[in-house]
Amino acid sequence: MKLCLPMLTAGTVASVMVLSACSSPTATDHAKDSTPKAAQHEAKAAGTGDPTYMAAASSTCTYNSYSSFGPGEIVTRKGSGSNTQNDGYTDKHGRKLQLATGKLYDRSAGRLTHAKKGDKVWVDISHDKGKTWKVCGSVTKGNTIGHVLTSKIFIHSSGDVKNRYMRACAKTGDKTWCADIGNKSNKNVVGDNWTRYWWTDS
Repeated sequence: MKLCLPMLTAGTVASVMVLSACSSPTATDHAKDSTPKAAQHEAKAAGTGDPTYMAAASSTCTYNSYSSFGPGEIVTRKGSGSNTQNDGYTDKHGRKLQLATGKLYDRSAGRLTHAKKGDKVWVDISHDKGKTWKVCGSVTKGNTIGHVLTSKIFIHSSGDVKNRYMRACAKTGDKTWCADIGNKSNKNVVGDNWTRYWWTDS
């Protein structure tokens, strides 16, 4: 099984920004996809030396999103406290990428530190163990103060949402990449033995 990184086109960016907003953490999410299986897109991460990835990412995200974590909510990062997994951070291209997760409600977001103008961060969501992904909650850094960029937030698991796999991804300059920290791995042997990780709480 090949695992891939999505390359954002203008159409994809436009579509993932049109997301439904929720005002209550208890709102029902929809784990089933309502769109047909996405076409496969092949793209090279220019200048990174990484192998070519096949991205099966839908052009639309059908899952409910949240704009922020709850007031006073403790937010941690998946993989924190593990020396073998870089303590929950993926360091690349002068940035730090993590999958941030709330402690009050099990909701997660992509978070990029040392973000620069034009950087994007989002989460990929899968319900078939990483065979296909939806690109969800993309946020782009503009001329704003601060260097931490957080995507929109999605339920990771709940009574209504099960078997959800999530990973944090970013586009920095011409490089598109995802966090390589998690508890589920898929080995993609292209050039060398390259591994991608993602998280599930199910």
